[in-house]
Amino acid sequence: MTIQDVKDRGDLIVIHIPDTKTYKPRTACITEQSWLNLVRKYQSLRPPGTVGIHTFGSIPSKIATFLKLENLGSYTGHCFRRSSATLLAGRGANITTIKQHGGWKSTAGAEGYIEDSLKARVAIANQLVGQTSSATQSTRMDPVSTDNEDEGVDSTLIVTPITSSRRCASNTHIQNVQLSSVNANLPTINRYTQLSELHNYF
Repeated sequence: MTIQDVKDRGDLIVIHIPDTKTYKPRTACITEQSWLNLVRKYQSLRPPGTVGIHTFGSIPSKIATFLKLENLGSYTGHCFRRSSATLLAGRGANITTIKQHGGWKSTAGAEGYIEDSLKARVAIANQLVGQTSSATQSTRMDPVSTDNEDEGVDSTLIVTPITSSRRCASNTHIQNVQLSSVNANLPTINRYTQLSELHNYF
């Protein structure tokens, strides 16, 4: 990637990834205003030079250090991929959306990255008894048609209990670090965007 692969379009930032581990280009967007502001501030202050692949991979561990989380070594670049799939599922995204987000071709491949969560379990329990209260409606799992009949898997529900063997930090623990907590620390985070500190931290 180069800085030309990041395009600021005002109300969103579009990130083009020309090469991935599956050898297919990907595109992602940032729309949250506070995140847009942080990206723009970083762009204005970042020193010249190359940011290597190992630097990108170490960012989750740096975030975990900043948030004073335990088991820092388990927060790897790969955890972003798994956590984002779990968060999407917990918020009611169907399996097609999750597959598109992660670039997975098979349903089984996508499900392997989704960690079970209490939030999803509550939503499914409420579905079983026909409850759709406002407190749980946003986390309700939508039924989807299966596209892996040849694999003999029933994909009626988006989330199935999966125990992943991948060595990433618990997504349940990550989900407990709410966006409001991160936003509350923005003044402190912004201190790291001072030029000298930014260079030392990243």
